Amino acid sequence: MKLIRFVRGRNTEKRQIPIIKRIVYLPLLAVIIGIAGISFVGSRTIEDQLLHQMKENALATAVQMGERIGLQKDALDVIEEQFADKILIASRVLKDHKHEFDQVTIKRIAEQLNIGETNWFNSGGTILYSSIDQYVGWTAPADHPVSQFIKSGSDTWLEPIRKDSESDSYNKYGYVRFDNGEFVQIAIPADRVMELTEQFSYQKLLDDIVNDNEILSASIFAKDGMIMASTDSVEDAGHPSEMILHIQTGGIEKIESHIKFDAELNQNILHVYVPVILSSSESGMLALCYSMDHVERAAYVSQVQIFTIGILLVFIVAGILYLAQKRLIVAPIKALDDDMQVICPESAVVYRLPIPSKDPFLSIRKTTNTVLDKTQQYLEELICFQEELTASNEELEDTVSQLTANEEELRAQYDEIQEYVHKIKELKHRYEIAIDATKCFLWEYSLDTKRISFSDNFESIIGPKVDDYALEDIFQKAVHPDDVSGCRNEISAFTQRVNQDNQLSDEGIHLELRLKNESGDWNWYIMRGRGVDDYSGVNRLLTGVLVDITKQKEQESFIRYLADHDALTGLYSRRKFTEELQLRLDRNEIGAVILMDVDNFKVINDTSGHVYGDFVLQMVADTLKEIISKKSMIYRLGGDEFLIIVEGDIHSKDMENRFAECISGFKAKMEASCSNHHVTLSTGIVSYPDDGNTVEELLIKSDIAMYSAKRSGKNQYQFYNDSMQDQLSRKVEIEQLLRNALSQDGFELHYQPIVHTQTQELAYFEALIRLKDRSVTPDVFIDVAEESTLIEAIGKWVIIEAFSQLNKWRLSGFETKKVSINLSPRQIRVASFVEFVKEQLKVYELEGTQIEFEITENVLVENLDSVIEILHSLNELGISIALDDFGTGYSSISYLTYMPVSKIKLDKSLKDKFIHLESIKVMDSIINLAHGLKLSVVTEGVETLEEYRRLKRGGSDYIQGYLFSQSLTAAEAEGWLENNLKKPVISVQQIT
Repeated sequence: MKLIRFVRGRNTEKRQIPIIKRIVYLPLLAVIIGIAGISFVGSRTIEDQLLHQMKENALATAVQMGERIGLQKDALDVIEEQFADKILIASRVLKDHKHEFDQVTIKRIAEQLNIGETNWFNSGGTILYSSIDQYVGWTAPADHPVSQFIKSGSDTWLEPIRKDSESDSYNKYGYVRFDNGEFVQIAIPADRVMELTEQFSYQKLLDDIVNDNEILSASIFAKDGMIMASTDSVEDAGHPSEMILHIQTGGIEKIESHIKFDAELNQNILHVYVPVILSSSESGMLALCYSMDHVERAAYVSQVQIFTIGILLVFIVAGILYLAQKRLIVAPIKALDDDMQVICPESAVVYRLPIPSKDPFLSIRKTTNTVLDKTQQYLEELICFQEELTASNEELEDTVSQLTANEEELRAQYDEIQEYVHKIKELKHRYEIAIDATKCFLWEYSLDTKRISFSDNFESIIGPKVDDYALEDIFQKAVHPDDVSGCRNEISAFTQRVNQDNQLSDEGIHLELRLKNESGDWNWYIMRGRGVDDYSGVNRLLTGVLVDITKQKEQESFIRYLADHDALTGLYSRRKFTEELQLRLDRNEIGAVILMDVDNFKVINDTSGHVYGDFVLQMVADTLKEIISKKSMIYRLGGDEFLIIVEGDIHSKDMENRFAECISGFKAKMEASCSNHHVTLSTGIVSYPDDGNTVEELLIKSDIAMYSAKRSGKNQYQFYNDSMQDQLSRKVEIEQLLRNALSQDGFELHYQPIVHTQTQELAYFEALIRLKDRSVTPDVFIDVAEESTLIEAIGKWVIIEAFSQLNKWRLSGFETKKVSINLSPRQIRVASFVEFVKEQLKVYELEGTQIEFEITENVLVENLDSVIEILHSLNELGISIALDDFGTGYSSISYLTYMPVSKIKLDKSLKDKFIHLESIKVMDSIINLAHGLKLSVVTEGVETLEEYRRLKRGGSDYIQGYLFSQSLTAAEAEGWLENNLKKPVISVQQIT
C-alpha cells in the first residue's frame, strides 16, 4: 500500500508543474496582454480622433469649394442663356426680313445685330443666303453638326465653341428652325464668349483657394477623368491612378476621401473628392490634397506616452498577483490533489477525504465525501438488482416460446381468410367494372309488390341506397315528367299480358326515358327488361338494364343542327333558307330577300390565306347578327354570300333608312374587327311576291341586284328592277367579246406621247389598250374585265405586246423611249407576276429601265406589305413605278413617304378643278409637295395653251394631253420617234 502511495506521489509531483502554469502564469500573461491591448487601443483612438478632426476640416473646406463651383456653373449658365437669347432675337429679325432677303440684306442685319457668321439653310441642309458670299450653296455633310441638327427634330440648338470647317476660326454656333423646315445658323466669335466666361473659370477659382497652407494641390476633373483645371503641373495632379480610373468608369456620387503615401514628399497625403455640377448635362469632381505630417507627429507622441505608462503598470500588477496566487491558491490545490489520488471505487470504497478547518477548498472536500457515500450505496443496490433480473429473464424465455407456437397457428388461419376475401373483392370489382363501363344500371321489379330495386351505382341518382323503392316514388324523384306516363303504360301493358296468359311474357319492355343525374341535369336512357322467375318460384319478376344513351341523343341533335346551320358561321344554311322562304311564299306573306356579298373577298383569300378568309366570314356573320333586327332571319348562301329574310314592305321610307343604317353600322364594326382589310358588302334586294313567287326566281333577281351594286362602286345596296336584267345581259355580252378578243387577236395597243414641260420634247409613251371593234370603249370593257378574271390575261397580253413593240423599235434603229404600262390591282397580286416580267424582259432583250409600270391607289388598299414587297422587286429589275390617277381616290400623302414610286400622275379631274387662276396655288402646292418628296410630276388631260402655261410656271415635269397628241397607233408613234425627239410641238411665240 505504501508503495502505491509512493508511486502516486511521484506522479503528483510531475503534474504540479502544469497546474502552477495554468493558475499562476496564465493570469499574469492575461494581465500583460490586457494592459498592452489597452495601451495600443488608446494610442490608435487618439490617432483616429486627430485624423477624424482633420478629415472633418478638409471635407468642410471641400464642400464649400463644391458650392462655389456650382455658383460658377450658374453664372456660366446665365451667360449661355444670354447668348441663346441673342441668337433667338437675331433669328426673329432675319425671319421678319425674309421677303426681301438677299446677300446684302443678311450682311447688313448681321452687322446691325453685332453678330458673326450668319447662314440661312433650306430643310435639306443647303445654304440659301450667307453673310459670307463663298458659303452660298454649301451643303452640310452627313457627320456635320448642321446635319445632326436637321436629324434631331429640335427647334433650337446651341453648340459649344468649335472650329469652323471652312474658315478655321473658332465660333459659338446657334440654330433656330422655322415652321417650313428652313433654319438659320448664327455664329458668335469665340473671343467674345471667352471675355465673359474667363472671370468664372475653374482655374482662377483653384488658384484662389490653394493659398491655405494645409492644401498642397487642388484639381477639377470631368466625368471622363480629364483634368479641367489644376494647381499642379503633373497630368493627374498626384491623385491615385485607381481613383482616376474610378472617375472614368462610373464617377463618384458622394463625397469620398483616401490617404496615400507620396514617395516624392515622403509623407502621407489626404485626398478628398467632392462631386460637383459642371453643366446641366455633365457632372464632375473636385479633388483636394492635404498634408498629414502634423497629425502623424501628434499621434506618435501620444503613443509613446501611453506605452510607457502601460509597461510600469504591468510590472506592478504582475508582482502583486503572483505573490497572492502562490499563498492562497497553489498550496491548497497541491494538498487537495494529494488526497484525491487515494480514492479508488474498486478497492477503497470506504475511504473519505480529511476535513481541515481553514482549507479554502473545504466545501469541495465535503461534497466529494457525500458523493462517495452515495456511490457506495448504489453499488450495494446494484448487486441485488442484478440477481433479481437473472431470475426474470428465465421466466420470460418460457413465455416467448409459448407465444411463438400460438402465432404460427393464427397466421395460417388468417392467410386462409384473406384468400377468400381477395376472391370476393375480385368478383365484386369485375361486376363494378362491367356496370361502369356500360354506364348502365341493373333493376328488378316485382309484379306482385309493385316495388323496384337497383344496383348500387343508382344511388347517385335516387339518393342513399335502400333495399327497394315504390315505383311511384321513382317516377317522382328521378324520371322526367314528360316520360312518366310512357314508362307507366309500358309496365302496365307488360303486367296485363302476364295476367292474361298466366305466365311470363316473352316480349318484355323497351322504351327511352330521361333520368335526373347527380348535378340535376337530364340524361337519356334505354330501359329494357324481360320477365323471370324468382328463386322460390312464387314471385313474378321483371328485370332488366338502364343504358345511358345521352351521347347518341346529342349526336342526333347535332346532325339535325348541321342540316339546318352553316358549320363555319353558325348561321342558318341554304337548305333552311329554302324551307323558310317557301313557307312564307305558301302563306302569301309580304317581305324581301336581301343578298349580301363580301367585296373583294377573293383578294383577301389570295393574299392572306383561306384561314384568314374564314375568320373574315365569321366576323361578317357576327356583325350581321348584331345589326340586323331579331325579327329577320340570317342565312349563309355559300362562299362569301349571305341572305336575310325581312318581313314587311321594303319600299317604305323607314325600311330604306334601316338599310342605310345597317350598311354604315356594318362598316364601322368591321373596321374595328378586321383592321388589316377594308371589308364592305354589296347588297341586292328583291321583294316578294312583287319580284317573284318562287325561291329560284327571287335568288336569281337578288343576285342581279347585288352585282349591280358592285358595278356601281361596291359598299352599297340596290333594289332590283327590270333594267338590271338588261345590264347583266350587256355585261355577259362584253365579257364574251373580251374572251373572243383574247383568242382571236381582237386587241391592239395605242401609244400616247408624254413630253417634257420645259422643252416639249418627247419623254416617253403610255401604252393604252383598245378593242379593234371600236363599239366598246376602254372605260366600259376594263370594268367588266376587272370584275371577272379576264383582267389577268389581258394584262399579260399588254405587257408582252408593249415589250415586243419596244424590241421592234430597237431593231429598227429608233432611239428607244421608255413605255409606261398600266397594272390592275388583281394583276399585281398574282404570286408569279415578278417572275413573269423578268422572263419577258429576257425574251425581248430589254432593260428594266425602259419600262415604267403605273399603279393606282386601289392597289394599296389590300395587303399593303405584300404589294410593297412586289414593287421593290420590280425596282430591283430597274423598272420605275408611277402612281396614276392621283387626286381621285384617298390620295394619302403617307403612301408617298414609303411607297417605292418615283412619279405621280395628276388626274385630269384634279387639273380641271384647280387649273383656274383663283385656285392655281393648290396645283402649285401639290407639285411642290411631290418635288419635296423627290417625285416627278406628270399632269394628265392638258388641252389648252393657257393650261400648259400655268402648269409650266407651277413646275410640272411632264405634260400629257390632246394639246400635244391623242393616242397613236404603233406606226403613228414611229413618226414622233423620227421627227419630234428634239423638236418642240408648240412654238415659243404661241407660248408667250
